[in-house]
Amino acid sequence: MAGPSPPEYPRQPRWGADAADAAKSWVRRAQERAAADAQARAEEQALAERRARLDAEAALAAQRAAAELAAQLREQEQKRERERREWALRLAYSPADLVEAYDANQVAADRRFKGELVAVRGRIRNVGRDLMNTPFVSLSTREKFSFRGVQCFFVEADADKLVHLQKGETVIILGTCDGLMGNVLLDCALAAD
Repeated sequence: MAGPSPPEYPRQPRWGADAADAAKSWVRRAQERAAADAQARAEEQALAERRARLDAEAALAAQRAAAELAAQLREQEQKRERERREWALRLAYSPADLVEAYDANQVAADRRFKGELVAVRGRIRNVGRDLMNTPFVSLSTREKFSFRGVQCFFVEADADKLVHLQKGETVIILGTCDGLMGNVLLDCALAAD
């Protein structure tokens, strides 16, 4: 008699072939994930580049708008300054008018003229430089022996314009009134001959 037959074990899977299939499947999934990640990164990069391009375009548009606005504001300011100068020239005072106003009431004259653009039409009494070497033109009043007058100070860059001026010549000088200090003082520019 033969003895009992050995128990039958379930057949073992073929690990080699199944493992290879599992590895291929895992590699395929990993490659698919890597491709999806690469595509997502590429889309994010494209989106970031598009945002950067739009931001740059918006910044450029803002710069253009700011430059246009600044140009408009400069143009308006220049127009206002031209109108202010034209108005001052139409209302040109004589040196005697300014001196009389300051002699009558210095406080009232300061309130009226100080810091304002004033045009003065008068005869040149003197062209020279003061103690600080600042070029100036003094305009005479109607009174022959008046101690007061109008003294117009110029920046050094305008000194070349003063070279051709002569004593007794009539000029119109445009300047900002600094008030009274011996003479009526103006910070000036030569307006017309």
